[in-house]
Amino acid sequence: MASLCLESRPLGASAVDGAAHPTHRVRATVLAVVVLAALTTELVWAAPYIGRGLEAIGNANLYWIGLAVAAEISSMMSFARLQRVMLRAGGVDVPIRHAAATAFAGNALSVTLPGGSVLSAAYTSRRFWTRGASAPLIGFAFTATAALSTAALAVLAGVGGTLSGDTSRTLFSAAEIAAAVGLLLGFVLLMRRPDRVRRLLARALRLVHRDAAAAERIAGELSAIRPGLPVWLRAFAFALLNWSADLCCLLAAAHAVGIDPSLQTVVLAYTAAMAAASSIPLLPGGLGVVEAAAVLVLTGGGVLVAAATAAVLVYRLISFGAVALIGWAVVLFQRRLLRRAPARSDAEFDSDAVVLDTA
Repeated sequence: MASLCLESRPLGASAVDGAAHPTHRVRATVLAVVVLAALTTELVWAAPYIGRGLEAIGNANLYWIGLAVAAEISSMMSFARLQRVMLRAGGVDVPIRHAAATAFAGNALSVTLPGGSVLSAAYTSRRFWTRGASAPLIGFAFTATAALSTAALAVLAGVGGTLSGDTSRTLFSAAEIAAAVGLLLGFVLLMRRPDRVRRLLARALRLVHRDAAAAERIAGELSAIRPGLPVWLRAFAFALLNWSADLCCLLAAAHAVGIDPSLQTVVLAYTAAMAAASSIPLLPGGLGVVEAAAVLVLTGGGVLVAAATAAVLVYRLISFGAVALIGWAVVLFQRRLLRRAPARSDAEFDSDAVVLDTA
């Protein structure tokens, strides 16, 4: 079990020195116990769901199960490529295998641990930093990725509302799409005005950063990142593919258990589940909430409760359980590599950045 340690490391402090310090070891041990307790609690809580999901998979069509797995892998790879495009906009080219490993591991931390989103962000920051990305570029990549993903999900929800054939829902969906695209275009246009961005960022950073020179430097680095329209379009395509492939996993899971719901029903069930997960972020991976929302919409679309439950459990076992297991395997593997040969010296790490060590 990897022990996760969040800290702000001062300039000149090395990973070896930190690992040897008694305080570091005590902190690492405490965090390891917390992680183990959290994962054990989640496994006990999710055991009935896992059991029913495995039973559903055992009786499912293996061809459709294979398609569901392939769709989920495609979803994760699309997210990795989205982050890679945003980092490349700032001049840092992260190999796809590194981006994919980071996406899987970051997802595992996010959906399985208390405060997982913070740990995931810290871990991802650390991994991208080892590949040469500066703290301002990492912050830009996070912000841009979140904006693109939000807009893409809104578009997907809008498409689902349009497919439903309900006039009021279609109008609402058109408004959702227009709002999402408008916000995204506003963000893109703002990034193309480096002087304005620099002034706004400098003012904001001075409020939280006592070092005015450092604030100006960070604002200057951020304002120098100016992706062109083709870059934004490519990134948005990956964001949309990320959600769409995950949706296809749910659709394939439904077919695997022998049901054939309409496309609009699956789209509405999926977007409702994602909205439910984001509305209650404290639950690991939206466990329980996602399943309830998806089953409710599927049954509303004419699917029997037992069949809808089986389809959603198969989907979650793949998209949540299997992906999280792969991510934790990556974390443990990287932990061994980090002990042998860290990619960059911690003496070079910015003291304002957040470090996630797996030591």
